[in-house]
Amino acid sequence: MIRKASPSPNVELDDEQRSLLAAIGEKLQKELQEESEKREQQHLEGAIRWLQDKWGDQACPYCQHVEWQVGTPLEISALNGEVMSPAFPVMCGNCGHTTFVNAIRAGLLAEDGNDE
Repeated sequence: MIRKASPSPNVELDDEQRSLLAAIGEKLQKELQEESEKREQQHLEGAIRWLQDKWGDQACPYCQHVEWQVGTPLEISALNGEVMSPAFPVMCGNCGHTTFVNAIRAGLLAEDGNDE
């Protein structure tokens, strides 16, 4: 027989317990932030290596400038909600022309969207 779970009783915490829970939450949040920043840095470095290998000194097709800025992978959704492959933006440092490079094909992410 399946029964609906009964709600948990309200538990009163004293100041020390609340303080301890807050400290644990802050520590976990800090660790998650640090891991996220580390992963972002790895993605940026991987994207730059891939661009240097594949593009070399490729000039912008619009202004012929050779200075590019790279962003971290993101997912772009179509209006119907369908998610396209993750990509990282590459923007011309002069005119702002932006193109997107498939992050899976560039080796930054696995087919399932997780880090390689």
